[in-house]
Amino acid sequence: VWNVGPVLDGGNASLVVQVSSIITGQVTNSATVVSAQLDPTPANNTDTEGTFLGLTDIAVTIQDSPDPVTAGQTVTFTVTVTNAGPDVATLSTLSFSVDADFHITSGSVSQGTVITGLGYYYAELGNIPVGSTATLTGTAIPMITGALASHAEAYRAESDPNFANNIFVNASTTVNAGPG
Repeated sequence: VWNVGPVLDGGNASLVVQVSSIITGQVTNSATVVSAQLDPTPANNTDTEGTFLGLTDIAVTIQDSPDPVTAGQTVTFTVTVTNAGPDVATLSTLSFSVDADFHITSGSVSQGTVITGLGYYYAELGNIPVGSTATLTGTAIPMITGALASHAEAYRAESDPNFANNIFVNASTTVNAGPG
């Protein structure tokens, strides 16, 4: 309980509270003010905010096979999200996009759900324990020759001390012409 004392009309008072926690994940904080004076707007006397506690270093990589591939043949992408900890990665998601000249034929994940669209995969992976991985496997058919790009980004609810490894940019698949 914090006894604020008198607050003038239009004034405010602030309190900063710093805490340590032994739990991780989503927590909710609430604050309520009361006064001995009549309050014409009691509906704004309580505020509740949610936050996530924890620290997680996740990283994403992309592998493709075969590479090089022949135009019109199937290539398989394996996109892996790894959690180096120290906490569980919660509410983890993965966005993986491929060059518009790929025709996506399938997508599956080791955990959670995945949807595909024109040139992209989006996966909700849920919780990834420390030292574990979650994997998206997608197949696509390249429609032209050349170097076709792909891009992956992984996200989680916790703070990440190394955000740079959450993004894998400009992976390239070499597509060769077929015989004849």
